[in-house]
Amino acid sequence: MKNLEKSVCLFAIGAAAFLGACASGAGESAAAFKALQSGDYALAESLYLRGPGGVLELLNAASASRASLDFKKSDRLLLEALELADETDAAAPQNSDFILKGGLPPYRPSSFERIMANAFVALDEILARRYAEADERLIKAEDLAARAPQIEGERVSSAMKSLNSALASGGLNFDAASAVGEEAFAKPAALFYGRNPFEFDSSSGSVSEYLKNSYKTALLPWLRGLGKLASSKTRSEVAEARELFARALSIAPNNVFLKDDIAACENFLREGKLQRATYVFYESGFAPSLAAETLQIRVNPTGDDPFYSEFQTPIFAPSSDFSAALQIFSFGLFYSTEPLLLADEIAEAEFAASVPVRAGECVLRCAVNAQKNSAGFGDSENFDPEAAAKRVVKSEAGLAANRADLRIWKTLPKIVSYARIPTPERNFIIVENQRVELTPMPINFVYARRTSAFAPLSVKVFGLGEN
Repeated sequence: MKNLEKSVCLFAIGAAAFLGACASGAGESAAAFKALQSGDYALAESLYLRGPGGVLELLNAASASRASLDFKKSDRLLLEALELADETDAAAPQNSDFILKGGLPPYRPSSFERIMANAFVALDEILARRYAEADERLIKAEDLAARAPQIEGERVSSAMKSLNSALASGGLNFDAASAVGEEAFAKPAALFYGRNPFEFDSSSGSVSEYLKNSYKTALLPWLRGLGKLASSKTRSEVAEARELFARALSIAPNNVFLKDDIAACENFLREGKLQRATYVFYESGFAPSLAAETLQIRVNPTGDDPFYSEFQTPIFAPSSDFSAALQIFSFGLFYSTEPLLLADEIAEAEFAASVPVRAGECVLRCAVNAQKNSAGFGDSENFDPEAAAKRVVKSEAGLAANRADLRIWKTLPKIVSYARIPTPERNFIIVENQRVELTPMPINFVYARRTSAFAPLSVKVFGLGEN
């Protein structure tokens, strides 16, 4: 135990100051992501599916299938990922258990990622005219969004208790919210994150309060409204669609197309006829990712002269969007899609709430790694803490333990937007440079996806409603 305590001391003072770094083991292939960026969706999907077969690989493969317009396969992969995530949750694993054994914890999707997986499946059910199933899934997603702050709060609180217990067993009690010094942590954190992520503590209630407004998105009520409108046979169903569009407008008040949706419902309620309309639904770019930054940490294990050691920490990395809006030409008029969802805002809030856990996991990793690499120092009177620290940090195991864990579902779209336009008499529109032929159905739904400025625009048309 004494060896472990000495080794832990080398890291506790500095690592407790910030480190959200865990073992590397990113759950996705760089080659697959590059293929997805370039528009080679089939290659991206196959590369993701060659991975370990975990939740993140399935989610990323589903993104590739979706970009290639294979919605059936995308849904299968998304549902498989959600089922696997539920099984992992049921087993109630704690990341600290895996870290103590020197392993990488299984990937557990965040509440936002689960919401989006359900939303995508629901949209595909609408496009397949399975309106009741889509509405049921969207109600489930809305319920999850309402409970997400509490879920994430309990997740952080439970993880911190487990980490404290594991660290205490090694002679160190760690609380990320209180062990952080202003000079050692808050300023570097503000530099990396643009704010102090410990403005709240790691308790369940504090995290829930911090996230309480983070999951409101116009996408979910809008999708429900679209499904109600497409399946409507009675005035009451159209009235319900109107209320759902109004709820979406309260979340995205600057989206003029939501106002058009409401006006169309009101027109139906007055005249009893649904006007033909074309929806252009656009998923653009990639969601934010996590990047690795190196932070210098002061280590002062003996109270004598301190020295510095380097560790990696994950930081939030918003993605650049090459094209936030899609340009549409119809019957002499130009339209641009307007946002229903901005992934960066939700993902950044979730990441900030997870920082206490990331810091605690790093301290535990460093302690475990130090124990593995402290052999030979023993209780010698000539124990050299600086040499011990250098040995740990420079060893292969030490470097692995101090790499940042950058796993996140970054193949989600950065922005989801749409436009609602009158269906032209000539029954076609121009989406960017593509001529898109429309159906004779009352509602045309044009799905569009582009992953990057270097990738082609994927487009597919669906006819909805009763002809």
